[in-house]
Amino acid sequence: MSEKTDDIDADCLRDRAIRQLLESVDFAFKKFQDTNIDLKTRQGWFEKHTSAVLALNQLLKDLQMKKWEIRLQEVEKHGIQY
Repeated sequence: MSEKTDDIDADCLRDRAIRQLLESVDFAFKKFQDTNIDLKTRQGWFEKHTSAVLALNQLLKDLQMKKWEIRLQEVEKHGIQY
């Protein structure tokens, strides 16, 4: 596989993971706020919500770092002084 194909595949996978995590965060948030569910079950949903938020946060940080690396490479490539 070429590097370009790898980047596209990685981008598609990352986008899908972000969408899935957003759905998980939303679902778990609704569940832990549901007062018709017992407290222990709501606590479990809160923990799932927290885990999904942490995973999403890490994924977005990694994406941001990748974008910064690409920008830095462009700056270095063109010899731009800052």
